[in-house]
Amino acid sequence: MSNGNASFASGRQVQLTGTTASWQNVSPGTHTVAVICTDGSAAGSQTVTVGAATTPTVSSTTTPARGVRGGIGGAVEDYGTTTLVAGGALVAVAMAGGAWFVRRRTIRVRGRF
Repeated sequence: MSNGNASFASGRQVQLTGTTASWQNVSPGTHTVAVICTDGSAAGSQTVTVGAATTPTVSSTTTPARGVRGGIGGAVEDYGTTTLVAGGALVAVAMAGGAWFVRRRTIRVRGRF
């Protein structure tokens, strides 16, 4: 028992709300929490250690001026038909070059040059 209380009856009493109870302005230290039923019988007790209150730290953050540019790339701008056709042509050329390279490599492995 803390704060000079002679018995649990003279301590802070809070009604349970569901299965929880909370106290305001509890001083740091070790406290005994006792659960007493409405008929006066003891349901149990537990020792609880309360630490010193801490103040949350506030950090300075900045918001991006134009927002986040993530995703596939077309979410922010409309690039137009010309840009999409040029990109598709580059992909097609890269695939053709890769197929040609693999084909040449396969021929060399077989012993033909």
